[in-house]
Amino acid sequence: MYQEQPLPNEPDQEDKDNAKKEAEERRLRRLRRFFPFLLVVVLLVYAFTTNFIPSESMEPKLHPGDQILTMRSWLAYLGGRAPSRGDVIIFNLPPEKTRMLETDPEAPPEKEGRKSIGVFRDPPGEVLIKRVIGLPGETVTLKNGVPQIDGKPLTETYEVVPSVIALDQIYVYGGERPVKLGPDEVFVMGDNRKVSQDSRFWGPLKLKDIRGRFVSILFHRSGQAKRPMPKAHGAQQNPLMGWKLRQP
Repeated sequence: MYQEQPLPNEPDQEDKDNAKKEAEERRLRRLRRFFPFLLVVVLLVYAFTTNFIPSESMEPKLHPGDQILTMRSWLAYLGGRAPSRGDVIIFNLPPEKTRMLETDPEAPPEKEGRKSIGVFRDPPGEVLIKRVIGLPGETVTLKNGVPQIDGKPLTETYEVVPSVIALDQIYVYGGERPVKLGPDEVFVMGDNRKVSQDSRFWGPLKLKDIRGRFVSILFHRSGQAKRPMPKAHGAQQNPLMGWKLRQP
């Protein structure tokens, strides 16, 4: 004799609500685990950038072909504070200062006949990399190729290629007359003083034009691992931020 099988009980509304709540909690747990990773990615994208060095103006520290990591200025100099002496910075050269330079021995030839004084190929434009020598409020002069800060020779704890001493008089800024820096200005120079076109030729740099600070060399044109930086007297290495110089 045929006997009708009972139908399974349909889940009531309370069971449906519980299942929906559990699914939502699982989704939130996944988001909590993923959020730290996402935060790190966003920080890396918006706080750091990489650049290629094609010129010799920062030798012996940086060489043509070096790919470097830089920290963007909003993080490197929080609150608009000034950089420290010895910092290696990248910055935009304003158009009015660009016009001061008739030619630039540093710049590689550009396609379509255009010449750029920028030492980075990416991003394009007048972007330079130099070392901070004079700080806001200081007076900078050059005597026998050596920077003088407020009348005292600057002790530089990093290697430089000295400029030609007899050419002090050709420097528009700091050569024949001292340069008094404003509260929002720094004086920058390349480590290779023989070839670098810097504040000696186009004057002080405004803090607002700084784009970032050099952190570390990533690799070189040869594809080899980053070479160790030479230890100059008074220098120390920060494993997170690269080389940082003690103040003299």
